[in-house]
Amino acid sequence: MININNKWLCSVFKVFLVVFSIILLSVPMFAFYLNSLKNEVYTSNFGKYGTDGKTFNLINERPDYNSKENKKRFSFMATMKYLFGKNPDAWQHEEIIVNQAIPGTPPVDSSIKAYFINHSTVLIQTLGLNIITDPIYSKKAGPLNMVGAKRHHIPGIKFEDLPKIDIILLSHSHYDHMDYKTLKKLIARDNPKIITPQGNDYLLKKINKNVDVTPLLWEESTKYKGLTISVEKAYHWSFRRLYDLNKALWGSFVIDNGTNKIFFAGDTAFADGKIFEELQSKHKSFALSFIPIGAYEPNEYLKYSHANPHEAVQIHKIIKSNKTVAIHFGTFQLSKEKYRQPQEDLEKSKQILHVNTEDFIALQPGASINIK
Repeated sequence: MININNKWLCSVFKVFLVVFSIILLSVPMFAFYLNSLKNEVYTSNFGKYGTDGKTFNLINERPDYNSKENKKRFSFMATMKYLFGKNPDAWQHEEIIVNQAIPGTPPVDSSIKAYFINHSTVLIQTLGLNIITDPIYSKKAGPLNMVGAKRHHIPGIKFEDLPKIDIILLSHSHYDHMDYKTLKKLIARDNPKIITPQGNDYLLKKINKNVDVTPLLWEESTKYKGLTISVEKAYHWSFRRLYDLNKALWGSFVIDNGTNKIFFAGDTAFADGKIFEELQSKHKSFALSFIPIGAYEPNEYLKYSHANPHEAVQIHKIIKSNKTVAIHFGTFQLSKEKYRQPQEDLEKSKQILHVNTEDFIALQPGASINIK
């Protein structure tokens, strides 16, 4: 005959009741949390770009946005294949030696000095000011800096060697562009002015409620110590947290120092190229541009988000850029192309499109360029 320990059963039952009660309470609390995220409002200033009144629903600005082909390519299965598909050309087999630079003081006139740091992070110096774009110094580009793409090389400038930053240009909310960890350190150290597309200010104020941020819609501009900085259109999208798809705007930037204009493309696809024709019509030409060339394979999936090198050269030509520096390659593996494929495809595309080799260059991290 089996002897049952009543005290043991009683203890097990009590544990069961506690666990069951926690689950019973957690379900409605979690549902409430999800609902609050769903109803979270990042901005009420959509201009003409928020046709649904909740998000930047830019169907009219994306000729491919509502197409059957686009929806098919962004299906759940297509996304899973992109995220988890086999990648025989893993980056860890490649090595890169970075000679870290120590920046000097910025030129006080309208000449430009720019350092390529990594990914889309560039230090631009002009009119005595230091401007940094989409700064990321974290080891991973992803939630909490714990998951996501790993850094492949050290930054081209040590964080502690960065000069006092006057302006941060922040193109959009993706983890490889809006890096909370780096932003927190820069805000605490330098209290820079942050200029960003509308809605991203909501996220930045979660980092520091006193952050000096100027949110702009496309084709709006602000002035700062001799500079005119405009947010311009880009073919892209935004997403960072649950239920916040396109709640914040994305964009590119034009920096005008009175003599020279600089274009920073951020993240963009090429699509029909119309927005770049509009950009050229408005700004005429650029002394220096920063255009992305990486994260484009498989192209049938990523062409709606990222320009490939051939399209990047087309952008360079359309906007009449005198000198262009490649960005968005070589630091975080976000796609399936080989490590050095963006640079190789860039060289081929320059030949095909009859662009001089020195007019569109891919710098090593830490390397710099001067524009008089």
